Amino acid sequence: MDASLASLIVVAQLFVMGFLTGLSGAVIPGPLFAFVVSDTLKRGFISGPLSALGHVIVEMPLIFAFLLGLGFILLKFQHFTYTAGGIAFILMATLIVHSARKEACHHQQQRQQRQQREAVRKAKQCPEIAEIANTPNPSATTAAVPISDTGTDATGTDANAGGAKAAAASVLGGAFFTAFNPSFVPWWATAGYAVLLAGLASPLALAGVAVVIAGHVLSDFAWYSLLSFSLSRGRKFLTDKYEAVMLAVASFLTALGILFLFKGVSSFFS
Repeated sequence: MDASLASLIVVAQLFVMGFLTGLSGAVIPGPLFAFVVSDTLKRGFISGPLSALGHVIVEMPLIFAFLLGLGFILLKFQHFTYTAGGIAFILMATLIVHSARKEACHHQQQRQQRQQREAVRKAKQCPEIAEIANTPNPSATTAAVPISDTGTDATGTDANAGGAKAAAASVLGGAFFTAFNPSFVPWWATAGYAVLLAGLASPLALAGVAVVIAGHVLSDFAWYSLLSFSLSRGRKFLTDKYEAVMLAVASFLTALGILFLFKGVSSFFS
């Protein structure tokens, strides 16, 4: 095989690994997920990428520590790192599957409730009820205000008022809810460093680590941008697609966890 083609294949593998393992920490609802949902309702679509920026800023010290020498230390103890990472990925896959099933049950219940309400409405439909239904309700005119892409709601209120201060608030919120997430450091100490180690141990060495980091960072921006975009459009977030994404990520994490466990355990006997 041509050397350049082999290098491209390695780059693609490491990038996909970084992207999908990055999604593993994002798709599970947590403090940052909840913050992006809340902040999007106030500021619109821009909240997602700005919050992701704050999240990445907090990750940078851990990444720089790996690049500045910690990675080479972990390389000497890769059997422990790969074993811990493999166990972490398998546990995360189990948690993601559980969350996906819970979401599936929740969506099924909502569909059944909508069908029941629709059946009741049709059963009671008559001219008198239709006339009442078409009568404006002054108390409900401000119940829902859609958010536009520009952050301006239907009443003309600027949801992004404050400009730079509003943007800084989203970035700081992303950083805060990342730094104080109890699972943040354990994820990097096990799963995160195991993936970076795979990049370092590849033929690309430090360049391989950079490719993994690029995939990881892109997954953060892509996921939270998609979340805020969906909410700003007034649609229910991803519905069944959310479950499919979670199950796909769980399948990948299970396979990667088994691979890392094999590498970790086999290195004990090499």
